[in-house]
Amino acid sequence: MIKQCTTWCRRTVKLIFLTALLLVASYASLGRYYIDYVEKYQGVLVGYFVEYTGLPVEVGSISGSWSKLSFILSFNDIVLHGANQQALLNIPQANFKVNPLQSLWHRRFLIDSVSLDGLTTRLEEKSPGKWSLAGFEYALADNNSALDIDQLLDAILAIDRLEFFNSHIELQYYSDKQTKLYTGELILRHHQGFRRIHLQANLQDAQHYDESDVVEDEPITLLVETLGDPRDDDFTAQGYLKFAAVDLVEQLPVLHSFGLKPKQLTVDSTIWLDWQPDRVIALQGNISTPLFDIGSINEQLIPILKDFSLDFRAEKNLQDEWQLWLPSIAGEWQGQSIAIDHSMATLSADALIIDLSELNAEQLSNKLLSLKVLPEAAQQALTTLSPKGSLRHINVNIGRGPSADAIDFSGQYTLLAELDAVAIAAWHGAPAASNISGYLELSESAGAVTLSSEPFDISFPGIYDNSLHFDIAKAKVAWRIEPEAIYVDSGVIDVRAEYGPAVAQLALRFPRQQDAGDATMFLAVGLTNTPASNRDKFIPAVLSEDLLAWLDSSIQGGDITQGGFIYNGSLAKDSAQERSVQLFLDVANGELDYQPGWPALNSIQAQVFVDDGDVDVYSASAIASGIALHDTRVTVTPQPNGDPWLSVATQLQGDAGQGLAVVNTGNLREIVGDAFVDWQLSGDMSAHLTLGVPIAAQSEQPVQVDFSSYIRAGDLRLSDYRLSLKDFYGPFEYSSAKGVTSTGLQGLLFNKKAIVKIAQAADHSVVVNVDGQLHVDDVEDWAQFAGMTYFSGQTQVQAEVRVNSEHDQLTLVSDLKGVAIDLPPPYKKSPDEAAAFALSIPLGGEQTLLTMTLDKTLSSHLRLTEQGVSGGNLVFNPSGDEPVPDDEFVITGAVEHVAAQEVQQALQRYFANSAELDKLAANKKTKKVTIKTPSHSLPLRVENLQFKHVDVYGLAVDSGLVNVQLQQQAWVLDVVSDKITGAIAFPVAGNKAIQLNLQTVHLSTAESEKRDEAIDENKATEFYQLKASMFDDINPADIPNVDIAIKEIYINQDLLGHIALELRSKKNSLTFNNIQGEIRKLKLGGAEKNLRLTWLKREQGGESQLTGTISFNDVGAVFEQWGYERAIESKSGLIELDLTWPGAPDQWQMALSQGDIKLDVKKGIFLNTAGGATGALRIVSVLNMNNILRRLRLDFTDLYKSGVSFDELKGEFEMVGGRLYIIDYLNIESPSSRFRLSGSTDLNAEVLDMDLIATLPVGKNLPWIAALMGGVPAAAIVYGASKLFETQVDKFSSAVYSIEGKWDDPQLKLKKVFDAKGQKNQQTQLKSAKDSKAGP
Repeated sequence: MIKQCTTWCRRTVKLIFLTALLLVASYASLGRYYIDYVEKYQGVLVGYFVEYTGLPVEVGSISGSWSKLSFILSFNDIVLHGANQQALLNIPQANFKVNPLQSLWHRRFLIDSVSLDGLTTRLEEKSPGKWSLAGFEYALADNNSALDIDQLLDAILAIDRLEFFNSHIELQYYSDKQTKLYTGELILRHHQGFRRIHLQANLQDAQHYDESDVVEDEPITLLVETLGDPRDDDFTAQGYLKFAAVDLVEQLPVLHSFGLKPKQLTVDSTIWLDWQPDRVIALQGNISTPLFDIGSINEQLIPILKDFSLDFRAEKNLQDEWQLWLPSIAGEWQGQSIAIDHSMATLSADALIIDLSELNAEQLSNKLLSLKVLPEAAQQALTTLSPKGSLRHINVNIGRGPSADAIDFSGQYTLLAELDAVAIAAWHGAPAASNISGYLELSESAGAVTLSSEPFDISFPGIYDNSLHFDIAKAKVAWRIEPEAIYVDSGVIDVRAEYGPAVAQLALRFPRQQDAGDATMFLAVGLTNTPASNRDKFIPAVLSEDLLAWLDSSIQGGDITQGGFIYNGSLAKDSAQERSVQLFLDVANGELDYQPGWPALNSIQAQVFVDDGDVDVYSASAIASGIALHDTRVTVTPQPNGDPWLSVATQLQGDAGQGLAVVNTGNLREIVGDAFVDWQLSGDMSAHLTLGVPIAAQSEQPVQVDFSSYIRAGDLRLSDYRLSLKDFYGPFEYSSAKGVTSTGLQGLLFNKKAIVKIAQAADHSVVVNVDGQLHVDDVEDWAQFAGMTYFSGQTQVQAEVRVNSEHDQLTLVSDLKGVAIDLPPPYKKSPDEAAAFALSIPLGGEQTLLTMTLDKTLSSHLRLTEQGVSGGNLVFNPSGDEPVPDDEFVITGAVEHVAAQEVQQALQRYFANSAELDKLAANKKTKKVTIKTPSHSLPLRVENLQFKHVDVYGLAVDSGLVNVQLQQQAWVLDVVSDKITGAIAFPVAGNKAIQLNLQTVHLSTAESEKRDEAIDENKATEFYQLKASMFDDINPADIPNVDIAIKEIYINQDLLGHIALELRSKKNSLTFNNIQGEIRKLKLGGAEKNLRLTWLKREQGGESQLTGTISFNDVGAVFEQWGYERAIESKSGLIELDLTWPGAPDQWQMALSQGDIKLDVKKGIFLNTAGGATGALRIVSVLNMNNILRRLRLDFTDLYKSGVSFDELKGEFEMVGGRLYIIDYLNIESPSSRFRLSGSTDLNAEVLDMDLIATLPVGKNLPWIAALMGGVPAAAIVYGASKLFETQVDKFSSAVYSIEGKWDDPQLKLKKVFDAKGQKNQQTQLKSAKDSKAGP
């Protein structure tokens, strides 16, 4: 059976083969027969083609040929015409090989091979990416309107061979740019499903192309090998494409569609294709270009991309997903290198997924911004955000739209990436952040960042001036996009910083519609255990500037045990009413410097609350300036005008000195001034303080202060004035309404009760009143002023200190009752008497004028500067307009009466007390002067000091002026008056004598006579009475040593003479030594023996002694000068004195004098006077020293004259017991006679008891008698005889006369003649008188 079947099959196959062979032979015979008819029916065939396609085609010729079982149609000069008959397509040679069997089977022409040679045509880009045949305006035939792609593909696949040789295609771009595409060879070969495509081509600029040019370089090479139908799953293909320096500037229409207008793009590329069954496709290769000049995008110039290279691999997997790997992308753009490694993209049926290894956000942003390819809104957002940092492991998933053939970028997308040190700026109020590290999840409607940064910075523009820095930040921030707004929310944000841990929560809302309101934010921050200085990091800048400044400077030091901050509301700058800001701080051991100039609060344990513009700080305890505070509350509240107002209320308890320090520092000192700066206060104090201060810098509102305190057991010290108020207690208050007040502070001043009251006047000046008792001894011990020696006792004083006024000053007044003043009148007072004393010291300023007055009769002004006393004055009986010098101290004014002795005693007390104080100061090593003195002594000067009467030790001087200044180490006093003119120099060294140099002294006889009338009854004796003396009240020990020189002494306008002497004092004596001068022609003193006057003062009376010489020339002139008649004249004379008398020098009386007198007068004459001859006794009267001194007191007697000449008048006298005794004789020698006077006179009774021996020698008288009698010759004889017998002649010619009776009427009686000796025994009488004077 099987064999039969096999045989049958063989027979059947043979039959079929034979039949087929017959048919083929028939087909070949028929084909060869009819092929010759092709050329014959050329017109019909072309017409049929035109009719079928509607294309105006013209064919030069058609010919046919047969090859095996197929026939070949050859077309020459095929031309496709346009509407105006121009050639649109030209094919010189085209050969089509038709497979008839396949055509019959498929019932359509199936071509085995096509060969075209020399194709030329022109393609035109009508719009970007839309190409057509240039000039072609025909519509295809209706029956071809629906082109079956499968049929077309079947036709192409059926072709065994397709060849294009030397094709020239002109490309007209939409930009009018023209190029030529030359294909030297395009061959498609097919054999049993295997196909091979090979292309060699070139692109040339059409403007420089010539068809005659031979194209040698074909930089475009394409080689593709396939197996099977690409529509089948088992289709496979491999391909290779190479570009060698191909310029593609105008060959990429896709660039033009994006607005790109590149100027240069020369590409080198190699691409490999691998198409596996089931459409598993792989592409890989590289693309590079040395210069990609993009030119511009949307008219915006784009920087040139240099040395660009791209490696890629693309695969399509079984799931129809395309995956693109980019191992590297590199290049240089704008001077920066571009390097993107290991990027990948996946295109699936429902999404495009892009994976990038890393992107530099700043570079990418800058490139996008420079390209300006983004929409305006995106461009602005990207500019504002200004991203920086890197995105790593980026995954972008873009969903595909309804069309599976395209990616719809408006669809859903997601982006996943790791963030590395990313930074973004603030946008629409959203915070800026830097160093963002973490994980990003992003979609078209939501997103989230899982933050894990070390460190991390975030800033809130408009809320915080500075960014917040954290060492570690962990959080997840998510957002969602809804139609009306974008919402951002965070969970707990956990951060760590140098100031400790903190947590935060953030919520943001950004409206997407204009009417959806402002952007808003909720931010809550909590922190614990951090220094208080970190509070600034969480205090928002949205608070008022003044409040921010206060918060910034107020909380200093300490620790925040816990704190929190909340911001809730609008982010718009002008929407302060639509937000709320709250801050809470629990501060331990902190410092609150709530206002500059006021004591800061230390060691506070406070809770700080900030609610928008309100601040409330409460501390149960604190310390300010060392004072313990309790229940302290500090608040800041906005006023109606918006300015913040600071209020402080606290209780104080502590040391009063520290409380005073509060008053003396800061703003309170500016209010009360420097009134209490020098105060040192101790003791206990309790007080309450309420303070109100405007914080706004431009505010003009005054500070409100209410400070009330009570001081106990205090001790107030004023160190600069060495004053202290002990056991001090009482209230002390200050308020803005009343100023500084105290109703009565009490204490002990110099251990005497004193009350201090303080008040502030309407002009805001502070007035401090002190009322209390002062003892002079305390003041002297305090002031260390020697002048206090004149004061004794205690008195009530009232002092007032006025500060912070237009004229700050210190005033002190007292009636000085209870104080005795022991000064010369009129300043002497008893304790019961009152004397108005006032002191005023202006305070403040560079110069202060201190003023003191006493009963308006004495005033003193001192200019006080920081360097000390610069000038001043002391004015007696001031008129009020006396100038105060700047650089000296001047004493001036007018004085009624000054007694020099009293002034001297007062000065001695002053100097003695000053020396004692200096000694005490040296022992205690303390300063004596409380007012700072200048570095040089202030010059002292008395200027025009007027006086009405000065008593200088009995010498009365009326109406004069006194000037005093320091010259050559001595105080020089110039006196100008009617009686005295001259200078008195008081040496600075105390051991030197005072120099009294007077120019003139005017004396009056009237004053002398008035003085002579004064009788001291207590000193009367039975023989005499002493007159009152100017020395009665003088203590010699109190008289300083004085060198006196008076140039002119006048008495009753007559010049008396001049005198100089040295006054020296001892305990009980005064000595006028070395008396020189001339008084009314009497020359005092001499070279041989000085004239000296000594006064000894004893308890039972004193004694005066005068020794020395007095000389003269013409004694007659002396008589006349003293007011006596000129009774005698002489050439010279000398008187030697050694006299004593009881009493003072001005109490001299002749009758009381004791001692010796020697008289020697040369060449004189006793003049005849109307009263007759005077006799020698009148000479004694003239030489009486008492008369000389009394003349000084205007006491003179008359003189008698004689006319008897003499050669010498010489004798010695002794005064004893009221009598004047002539020792031996008073001899008067004349040329013609000799007189000798002996005896005595009673000085009290003025009775004479003398003998006068007148000797008229014959030898001397006879010549004179002879001349009268007989002439000259006789006289000569007599003269010669007298010389021979002179002794005998003298005795013969002598006569003795007695002179008795009163001085005014002396009686001369001749007792005997021829006797040369008198009868009076003077030695016996003198001895008897001395014995009687000496007593038993």
